Parts: sequence; C-alpha cells; structure tokens
Amino acid sequence: MSVRLYELSGLEDRRYSLFSWRARLALAHKQVECELVPVRVSDKAAIAFSKQDKVPVLRDGDEVVVDSWRIAEHLEDNHPGPSLFGCPSGRALAQFVASFVDRQLVPKLVPILMAEVMSIVDAVDGAHEHDDFQSFVVSLPEADSPEVLLACLQRVTEAHGVLRMKGFAAVRGKPMRLVVQGVGARFRHHFDRPWAAGEARAGRIVVIGEAGLDRRGIEAAMQG
Repeated sequence: MSVRLYELSGLEDRRYSLFSWRARLALAHKQVECELVPVRVSDKAAIAFSKQDKVPVLRDGDEVVVDSWRIAEHLEDNHPGPSLFGCPSGRALAQFVASFVDRQLVPKLVPILMAEVMSIVDAVDGAHEHDDFQSFVVSLPEADSPEVLLACLQRVTEAHGVLRMKGFAAVRGKPMRLVVQGVGARFRHHFDRPWAAGEARAGRIVVIGEAGLDRRGIEAAMQG
C-alpha cells in the first residue's frame, strides 16, 4: 500500500509548513514509509483530489486524509508500530495540546512565522501566502563599513516597523560579500564568499513586513 504526504515547499525545496511537519513526525514515529510530495502554495490543482485547498494531505492507498490531527489519528488507528498517544487519555491530552497551540499560540506567532516564510517563497507564492504581509527587494550601494550599514538597517526597521530583513551587501575595501539577517532590530552578519570576477558589487536586501510598508521611504533611507 502506497502512502504519500503532500506538503508545502518553498525556494530551494524548503518544507516550511508547521502542520506538515506534524504529519511528517507522526509518520516517522509510526515507522511508516512515505513518499513526500512537494506542493507550492499557489498550485491548488496538485491537491484538488482532496476536495479542499490546504496541506498536509495524506494519501494512504485509496483513502485521503486532511488536517494534521486527523492524519495522526488515522495513522494511530490504521498502522502498527509505536503508539503516538500511548492510551486513550494520552490521545485526549495530545488533542488538547494541539488545539491550544492552534488557537492560542500560532495566531500570536503569525507575524514572526510569516516574515520567515516570505523570505523563502517566490513572488507568485508570496502573493498567495497572506494578504496582510508584503515583501520587496532593495538594491544597495557599497557600504562604508558593516557597522554603518547595520546602524542604518536598524534605524529603518525601528522607524518603519519592518519585521525582517535578509540579504547581502558590498563593503568598501572588502573582497567578500557581507551577509545580513535581521529579525526586528536584532541583526547578525558575516562575510560569506569573495565577489566573483565581473560580478557587480551591489547589495540586495529583502524587506518583509505587514502590508502598507512605506516602500519609497524605506528605499530612500537604505540607499541614501
């Protein structure tokens, strides 16, 4: 009997759905061999057979199961191997925790989670992910130093409510690219590789935030 799990996939085949990971971990615990099928969030046709438009979707032989909790219950009831819950009270407790996380924690984490998601999907998928978020790329001239650049990015983040920045920049007098990542006003940076021969020494930073960002103001502040 063939088992397939359909799950979201982003750039570089990064599987980013926390609900799909729940299903994948349940499969691993039950020791069920499974084919993992990547699905783009904009490709609703790939899971049309499930008669809905969300992942994860489990296809277990002729049976189709949607929703990570229902998938866990299906695996527990239809496959041998280590138990996911241990006993009926364990199942009830697991359902309570899953429900609490979905209703209380996930909604509060959405801004942080979406900031990361928007950085690992292309423009087409990004437009489908969430109408409340936007992202764009800002091209940068050479920076005088890493410290000057990071101070600028921190000012922009605080002034415009940017959730996340991610990309690389050129630093005057330095032969290597400077990689920059920031969540809120907290930034990390390191030099990753030399600029290639003939490669333009220009930086590119992805800016991610809630819809309504002042793109022109942000570009002017970062490029000035």
